[in-house]
Amino acid sequence: MKFHFPFTDRQALMVRHPARILHIGTGTKTGKSMGLYCWLIQGLLKGEACVFTGPWFFRSKRAFDEVKNLLAPFIRSRQVRINEGRLQVTAVGGGYLDFTSADNPNAAFGSNYHRCVLDEASRCPREIYAAALTTISATNGKLRLAFNLELGSKNWAIANLLRVQRLSPEERARTGEDFLTFPSGGDGLVAPDLIALMRSQMPLPLPLWEALYLGKIPDSDCSLFRNLDKIFTGTELEGPVFGRQYILAADVARKKDWSVLTIIDDRGHICACDRFHQISWSLQVERAKLLYETFHCTRAICDGTGVGDVVVEKFEEAGMNTESFIFTVPSRRLLIEELVMACDNSEITLPGTEKFKFYREELESMEYQLDGGSIKYAVPAGSHDDALFSLALATHAYRASRGWILGLLDLLKRKAQQIVEGVRDAYGELVYKPEPKVVQVRPETIAKPVVLGNFAIWLKTQKAPPCPLCKSTATTYNELRKIRCNQCQAIDGVPLPKPVGACCGNFLPQMVSGFIRCGNCGQQFGQGAVTVGVSRRDYAAGVGRHRSYGRFG
Repeated sequence: MKFHFPFTDRQALMVRHPARILHIGTGTKTGKSMGLYCWLIQGLLKGEACVFTGPWFFRSKRAFDEVKNLLAPFIRSRQVRINEGRLQVTAVGGGYLDFTSADNPNAAFGSNYHRCVLDEASRCPREIYAAALTTISATNGKLRLAFNLELGSKNWAIANLLRVQRLSPEERARTGEDFLTFPSGGDGLVAPDLIALMRSQMPLPLPLWEALYLGKIPDSDCSLFRNLDKIFTGTELEGPVFGRQYILAADVARKKDWSVLTIIDDRGHICACDRFHQISWSLQVERAKLLYETFHCTRAICDGTGVGDVVVEKFEEAGMNTESFIFTVPSRRLLIEELVMACDNSEITLPGTEKFKFYREELESMEYQLDGGSIKYAVPAGSHDDALFSLALATHAYRASRGWILGLLDLLKRKAQQIVEGVRDAYGELVYKPEPKVVQVRPETIAKPVVLGNFAIWLKTQKAPPCPLCKSTATTYNELRKIRCNQCQAIDGVPLPKPVGACCGNFLPQMVSGFIRCGNCGQQFGQGAVTVGVSRRDYAAGVGRHRSYGRFG
């Protein structure tokens, strides 16, 4: 049994390309992943060792499921076996196909493969590329890197593609590297009218859309934070400047991430910072308090999400005026967009010294990521964003503190313009005041008292009025909304009529052997009472037709 797949021209080019290392940077939805699945399956059936590496586990699990669907006839014929626990496919010829993720690049060292695929390579950490090269060095195998181009030329995978693109054909043949790049559409997978429709519906910047669908590598203008050269021109301070007010912003962490403290003044200048990790919460609070008191900060703003709520309480116990900021998906997005606007308008400055270098690194690493039809902001896998959010909190607090000042200045500018235009006089009063409008006063409506019936009262209080006959409060309502007494059985004070032949006040008629008997007192009506058995006198007189009783009578 042979494996066949209807490749498109582009997929056939990827599968049959002779290069040892092939960089495949394309637009979205070009079929590159499916083509590389088939390339790995071909190696599996030839008895080769193959591996698929995705940026995270769930991407590799999805690829594992799709490969199983492609190999369904081989699985039924038992030429291929599936190991769900290890995410491994083995063939009877000795070949095997592993599915791994790039979350831990060190796990790739020590393996040997003939065919290796790095899917969504631009979203994998940079270290996975060196690890993948070691897996094919002993076998003289082949490596395929597939990715989209929307992350820009600063991404390591796209930078490698540009590097290979600049090589001459002789240099590519000598190094064994080559590249492929093509846009979406043109191969029958995505219709051109659908691409045009997506341009009008998706809220994407033009360079980002061109990278996703036209296969164009965006330049630096596509980065999220621009104008960084003008922003990193500030001055670092050792202490406060007289007449300035300062705010402390804190993004805290305990083990894996970093805790970053940022000091911003009332003019938007970042003048001091502190960065640390893997220290106790109490020591973090002491370091924050020291920085807070050094610059005589008026208040602090801290991440209060999750365990940060406890840190906010510790800040307040240490004597710091602390504001808690809760991170949610909408608030996180708005906080980043507020920082983007501040950078575009040069509202803040940071020192360009080596101590503040990590701020710029995190600002440059923040990127657009598509989440369905919307855009979200995130850093690549393995990167940190703690300094970025500490800076965003500081910017948010700074912009909020000067909000009333900007509003007052805007009001004064608007009044000055109206004075020049003659709308107001020199004292700021309107020259032509509008005539007062006549306001019609509607007559006050007097609410009519609401009369509630007994049943309406019962619906609210679940308590019926007492019985009019016996005055008992053990009452309720029947299906006709009438008061029924559970004591005397009266309905709206009217007792129930006694049936004919009633013997007592609680006559319960029962049918026994064709006669009516009261179930309360036992009195029987109709014919004479029925006697069970026979007396000796009746027996001697021969009462009844039968003289014998039972078998031995």
